[in-house]
Amino acid sequence: MSCTIMALGHSTFSVNEIYASLVKLVGDVCIIKKKQLKNPVLPDEADLFICGLTQIERASAILPREKIMVAEPRFTADFFIEIAKIPPDSAVGVYHSSAFRVDMIIQGLKNRGFQNLNFIPIAESLPPAVIKERLQRSDYIIGTAPFLTARLKAGSSYRQSLRPEAKIIYGERVSSIESICRIIQWVAENYHAQMQQQLCTIKNHLPAGTGSDQQMLELARQAEQISHNGDELMQKLRSLLFRGFLDQISPHIEADVNLTEEQIGERMAHSLQSIKKLSEDLEQIANALASDSEPARI
Repeated sequence: MSCTIMALGHSTFSVNEIYASLVKLVGDVCIIKKKQLKNPVLPDEADLFICGLTQIERASAILPREKIMVAEPRFTADFFIEIAKIPPDSAVGVYHSSAFRVDMIIQGLKNRGFQNLNFIPIAESLPPAVIKERLQRSDYIIGTAPFLTARLKAGSSYRQSLRPEAKIIYGERVSSIESICRIIQWVAENYHAQMQQQLCTIKNHLPAGTGSDQQMLELARQAEQISHNGDELMQKLRSLLFRGFLDQISPHIEADVNLTEEQIGERMAHSLQSIKKLSEDLEQIANALASDSEPARI
């Protein structure tokens, strides 16, 4: 069993951010690829395509809408905790690749109660002289970690524009809870469908009558393998979902990832339970086949 998910984005930063979150979330159970939307993308290159909210129209123009899912990254709680430490009336430069994203970050912070800070929008599309001037006015610089790391690396002209006392707050972003649930739901349903197809194949190959011992043993082996794969997948999806919840706080938290169906929500529990039920059915088939293939005892 396998499935392929492709991360799409308009820039290197955006596509790499989605790609990294997918690798962390479902990289153990899916093949993850990435491509910028400025390059040709074909529908058969992946089973599912993931892009940000701002790129959904562009992606829908070249790909079937049913194969596209939006995954909007969110800042972790760590980021907001650091911003809460900023003194009131400080000049806070919000630096990102696009003016749209800068506005989204500022509005999101205001909606969370950060009304007493003087935000300075700094978009990459601005003239370099304007960017340097706004960076120089900022007491704090905030933004996504990959972007700030690349643009404000030591020795760069933009880094030299900062005042010596200015502080940089690197925000890590992870998939939102909504995105995590949708993606893992899709993975569970995709693999469930594949397992059902494999089960049908086994049933269709059941020999008429008793069949030979070799045929029965091979079918039993196949059924046992599918059952094992289903159990393994269920455990991985449980762990991945819990990891996604922890990442909302901080990507660096270590914790036990043993969950019950109640803890991961009714809808996800139903998907995982369907895989579990299918595994149990396959195990019963395997046991029956193995029993039928045993030589008669004298």
